[in-house]
Amino acid sequence: MNTGDYNSKISNLITEGQYTKLNKDPTKNTPHFIEKLTTINIDSTELLVSFDVVSLFTNVPVDKTLSIVRNKLENDNNLKDRTKLNVSAFMELLTLCIKTTYFQLENDFYQQDFGMAMGSSLSPIMSNIFMEHFEETYVKSYINKPKIWWRYVDDVFSIWPHGQDNLTDFLNFLNNIEPTIKFTLELEENNKLPFLDVMISKYTEINSNFQTNVYRKKTNTNRYLNFNSNHHLSIKKGVIKSLYDRAKLVSSNVNFFNQEKDHIKNILKENAYPINLVDKAFLQIENPSHNNNQQRKNPVANMTIPYIPGISEKLKKLGNNFNIRTAFKTNNTLRPLDVRIKEHKNYVRNYQVDRSNLAQHVWDNHHQINWKEASIIQKEQNFGKRKLKESACIQLRPQVPTALFYKFNVVYSQTMSFQLNPTAPQISYRQYLAVTSKICYYWHFMFNFNEIVIFQQNIWIKRIIDLFLYILRTILKIFEKVCYSWCNSIRELKLAILGSCDSKSGKSFILRKRENRYFWSITIPIIPSTKRNTAPLYLTIGQYIIPK
Repeated sequence: MNTGDYNSKISNLITEGQYTKLNKDPTKNTPHFIEKLTTINIDSTELLVSFDVVSLFTNVPVDKTLSIVRNKLENDNNLKDRTKLNVSAFMELLTLCIKTTYFQLENDFYQQDFGMAMGSSLSPIMSNIFMEHFEETYVKSYINKPKIWWRYVDDVFSIWPHGQDNLTDFLNFLNNIEPTIKFTLELEENNKLPFLDVMISKYTEINSNFQTNVYRKKTNTNRYLNFNSNHHLSIKKGVIKSLYDRAKLVSSNVNFFNQEKDHIKNILKENAYPINLVDKAFLQIENPSHNNNQQRKNPVANMTIPYIPGISEKLKKLGNNFNIRTAFKTNNTLRPLDVRIKEHKNYVRNYQVDRSNLAQHVWDNHHQINWKEASIIQKEQNFGKRKLKESACIQLRPQVPTALFYKFNVVYSQTMSFQLNPTAPQISYRQYLAVTSKICYYWHFMFNFNEIVIFQQNIWIKRIIDLFLYILRTILKIFEKVCYSWCNSIRELKLAILGSCDSKSGKSFILRKRENRYFWSITIPIIPSTKRNTAPLYLTIGQYIIPK
């Protein structure tokens, strides 16, 4: 079941409610954290501390969190204004979305039996509701509670005024409340503590403020969008601007800011950015052009086009002349399409019809797929809707009559071979035949059966097939003489060989007319149906005749 749409709708309903705002001043992001930090003074005896909840999402107690939500919903007087669902119906839907966590890996199904699912839009909201209840119930009621407790998702910045011994007791207290909720502790070092992407330093003087600058983890690789990548210049300038803006925001004084600017230049140089371009971008950020701002106001239209170097820039200039805002996008569907084609090829080859509707369609209707001309015919972001569209498009394709089977275009004096191999347990009891055929230059029949391959072969089966092929070759030679007078009227010849057929018709000769083409086929059972082998083996040969 795809619960993505319901998760989003429920998330909106929950976040709109005032009952989720137990924490009156939650930490939203780095700018908000910096803003709050400037209003706090710290004593030299107070400690900078950060707590981290270990694997928060997957360790949140689901049933307890649902109980918390139910209590808040029952006390919410504005719930009727946001939804027509009553509390019981709302909780039933919420429980379904949260606990529907099964997934398929290869041919096995799994289900997450505890915690919130990673990737669900409900997981951060429900985890936040639980943590706010946890803080309100236990942290704020603790005897030696921290001076500051600011949490961002699963990271907590705190100022501890009660000494390091009491800090250890507080950590043990937190870790003994819920069996699955465990905290780790990081203490300041040399009066410094990293939190998010900020390095916080405290003064040694009494009642002083903090100093902040940009913090990077030791594992940071300084890899950004390479300047030589196939992206528009505006996107590369955006990388420069984002790094500059963060330095401006986080750096608490000019010295820190200048040091960060030099560091940005060095790492951008490592990513092939010209230094003069970086300096020019810095100058444009510090002294924005009023003319550019005026030009960008109130565009008459917006246009999004794929980015092609040398062409897209010219189209953007043309759009600017008519006050049309142009944005570029990368055509990123080529690689996924190639990957999907490879997957479908494997599913078709290995008879994995349960993994692909396309494979099911190919095996059910004896279709051949022209993989080289595959193209995207529908686009859909939602996974469930995309699968429905894919299935519908496959089922709407015309069904090929079973008399056509597998077809090959005949070219002058070209040798063709075709072999059906048993590749799955579902069809292991069927027998298969491989035939190498040669078509002579004059477009008439002259078959040379020089290779016979029988899986699960027995001697008596091989002898019967040898006899059958001898008789068939003789019949074809006679038929060749009869049909020789037709040679001048034949434009196209196609050979159809059937390896395994579930056809219920026992006809040995079929003549059909499709559009302006006549198709004839001879179907002869080689191995009859038995209790063990429910699908008999047929050999079918056929020909298309197209009048000039």
